[in-house]
Amino acid sequence: MKKYISTYFYNDVEDLGAIYGNISIPLNLQNLVYWKTVYTFFFTAVVFNKSSDTKFILFTNISDFPHRSELEAMGVIIYDDLSLTFRNPAKWATVKFFFDVIAYIENCDDFSEGDGFILLDTDVISQQSAKPIFDLMQKEVRPIAYSFQERIQLEEEFHGSKVEALEVMLREETGKIIKVTEYIGGEFFSFKKGSINSLIETFQSLLNYKGNPVLLTEEQILTIAHSKKKFLTYKPAIYRLWTSLSNFHIPFDYKKYIFLHLPSEKEGGLSKLFYLTIQLSALECSEMTLSALFKKAMPLHNRLYFLFLKFLIKINKYLK
Repeated sequence: MKKYISTYFYNDVEDLGAIYGNISIPLNLQNLVYWKTVYTFFFTAVVFNKSSDTKFILFTNISDFPHRSELEAMGVIIYDDLSLTFRNPAKWATVKFFFDVIAYIENCDDFSEGDGFILLDTDVISQQSAKPIFDLMQKEVRPIAYSFQERIQLEEEFHGSKVEALEVMLREETGKIIKVTEYIGGEFFSFKKGSINSLIETFQSLLNYKGNPVLLTEEQILTIAHSKKKFLTYKPAIYRLWTSLSNFHIPFDYKKYIFLHLPSEKEGGLSKLFYLTIQLSALECSEMTLSALFKKAMPLHNRLYFLFLKFLIKINKYLK
């Protein structure tokens, strides 16, 4: 089994009004922010996995983008001829690019049946080797996913649709009563090529669904697919860490996770990490050096100090 750690980014060339929850700046600046996270994603992944036979892949839709030469110097393989099949009109405009990437992998002759893929969002960093995930993948046929909330209430809204509406849709589609018991995140998904054909059929059916509720995000579709046929969930794989002033929670055991998802840090800590690492070589950087740089960019280990820094940044923006 060849092993791949990968991420993906659909770069909008034309401003079509895309809206994302935690970044609201002009399109050209937004793209630059995301390309910096692509860089930090691969820098951290290479540092913690360079001693293994793991390969690294970026899937995108453009060939001319920032920091391409730096990524290629790390050994990142780049596929830049993908397209977006299902676009949302505004909010979460390009999140379904996730499914184009999976379809691309399944149809690409460069990959063999049984090859293992870890597919992650760009605003994710590595904290340790991904070997435990690949070891588990070799034993498992099922995809491995990230469950980020259990004990769901029917009246809850999940990306614009009530959970109850998702269950009604499942009943109409399958003729069975199927409960939505946990949410599946889109920031981490791991699978072996050739083992998810029936799942891809489910994805296509849901992507083409024209009724109510309207399915806007990859997380809704993954959650429904998981409700129909359970993925394996592996808690040490990843943790979604919210670090905004309005939603600040850092668990004391955050270091135990292989990957950290940092959606609030695209313009903050990840940008700082980018500037701290852009002149370095990921192939030569040690894990200890990277850990020290990470603490400097985002002092997660010192919660009160980190929170204080965020408060100062907000005050500074307000005064400007």
